[in-house]
Amino acid sequence: MSTASPLRDARRWLPGVLISLIAIAVLFYLVDWRAVVLAFTTLNWRVVPFFIALYFASTSSRAMASRTLLENRPTFSQSYIAMMQGYLLNNLLPLRLGELGRAFLLGRKINVSMFHVLSTIIIERVIDLAMAAALTIFVLTRVVAMDWVKPVRCTFLPGGLARCRPGIHHAQLEGCPLFYRPVLCLDIQPGDGLAYTS
Repeated sequence: MSTASPLRDARRWLPGVLISLIAIAVLFYLVDWRAVVLAFTTLNWRVVPFFIALYFASTSSRAMASRTLLENRPTFSQSYIAMMQGYLLNNLLPLRLGELGRAFLLGRKINVSMFHVLSTIIIERVIDLAMAAALTIFVLTRVVAMDWVKPVRCTFLPGGLARCRPGIHHAQLEGCPLFYRPVLCLDIQPGDGLAYTS
């Protein structure tokens, strides 16, 4: 019994350790270390402790939410470590496949189906999407007051469908950030697709 228990425990944590080590090794191979050093030389170190505390508060709250969705079956450390392993895999794999890795690793730790864990992750992502949509609407109500947005006439129709009729010229976009310009030039009509107007 004493030899079987450590072996059974190793089957739970060893896959996570191996996947994390492989992912870290790939990251070390892919990272441009000159760019990393340059980024650190331009960093304002006075704000670093604040952002580190904010990051850990954010990820800790997400780990607690994940634990709640799983009816407190995993411990906080199990939920947190599995989540961070999923984030690490998301940086390496396309299409957010790291979430599957997170579901697999956490499921093995708490002896539940991978698909049961995956269903809770989907719920998390739906909540994320709702929060992102709410923030987008909140920000848009502030952005439309800016001078470079005044030519754009946007109204929100029932159901959240945005109808934008730009009728603007390139000269009117002067001062508008480049990454906003395709959005401002979208002409969205009910029942129609997206048409980019130049």
